[in-house]
Amino acid sequence: MMKLSPDRLRGRFFIFPVALISDATTGLLSISVPVLAYHLGASALELGIIGASFAIIYCFAPAIMGVVSDLFGYRRLMTAALLLRGALCLIYPFTTTPLHLVLVRVLDGLFLSLLWPSLEAFVATLYASNVDSGLKRFNVAWGLGWVVGPLLAGILLTLALKLPFFVASVLNLVLGDICIATLEDPPRVQSTTFGEPHIEIHRLDRLVAAITVFASSFVVGSVLAFFPAQAVSAEISPLDVGMMGLAFGALRAVSFSLMGPTGRGAAGHRRTVSGCLLMSLAMAPFWLQYRGPAYYLGFALLGSGSAIAYSASISLMLKGEGGRKGLRSGLFESSLGLGYLAGPLAGGVTTSVEPAAIYFLNLIVGIVVAFVILLSGLLHSLLLRHNVERDEE
Repeated sequence: MMKLSPDRLRGRFFIFPVALISDATTGLLSISVPVLAYHLGASALELGIIGASFAIIYCFAPAIMGVVSDLFGYRRLMTAALLLRGALCLIYPFTTTPLHLVLVRVLDGLFLSLLWPSLEAFVATLYASNVDSGLKRFNVAWGLGWVVGPLLAGILLTLALKLPFFVASVLNLVLGDICIATLEDPPRVQSTTFGEPHIEIHRLDRLVAAITVFASSFVVGSVLAFFPAQAVSAEISPLDVGMMGLAFGALRAVSFSLMGPTGRGAAGHRRTVSGCLLMSLAMAPFWLQYRGPAYYLGFALLGSGSAIAYSASISLMLKGEGGRKGLRSGLFESSLGLGYLAGPLAGGVTTSVEPAAIYFLNLIVGIVVAFVILLSGLLHSLLLRHNVERDEE
């Protein structure tokens, strides 16, 4: 067994708490910001714009920051992102209009663009010999963050409307200090193709990954942008909304922990299809506007389906030859950001006509993307057969 250096041991110990707490603060804000916007008098369209505003930057900035992290180091960008985000969270309590929230969320998108590509590339490089193992632990860690974050938001919102933002600030600032004190960038693996000629197949895998994570973030982003405010207006307590978020996070974390290695090609594609179809099924209680336990079931199914889709897609994106992990992570996160932009914007338009329309649209998106991926699986099989025949010649 290869002996790990002290730097790598510290990295493996601290990087997963960083992922957990970072996403806990993201989950906390995802519940708290729409509720704050509701109290500031935001309309349905304004709620959609607020939900999508951070994604305006997140559509393209992660790809750029991924390249920057490959050049200047993952730890530096992670540390800068956490410290800047900690300072930004102190601005939320002093916003007075929905427009102010839009501007703050844009900055939040920029700082998240610094954080997540660097964090994912750090994990993939740290576990270069077994990327699936590292990504599984990473997914469980940030998935657990979503168990803690929405529940914490529900509790804090019952105490004071602006308290969640001060808590998020403290957590991010402490994490930034931890990164400075404990983490060092792991050695990079030099780019190599290992003599493998099937470049078309790897590109197809990454295209499927991008499409899948777009669909996942479209659905999840639109639900998180609209349901909390709709629930509060329907006299569902913030604590109940937080508990629904807990169901979402808990099932996602459990699904992450049960996921085995994601195969390349058709096997990985089938897993993404199952995730998309499960997310579509999760939309039924929201679309039909059932109350009570049905909403909990919807959040639980959404958590499980999004976990399956996310874990399969990030594995397809980061596994394989090549050392440019930051670039690949950035492209992955940009696809995710595009979904988080498109979902709330589509919701802002559709919910202005009918409050439940966005959930029906989400159901259709999941089914259509699953069908497209199935077609890509057929294309993958044809490419593989062509490559085998070419190698035999």
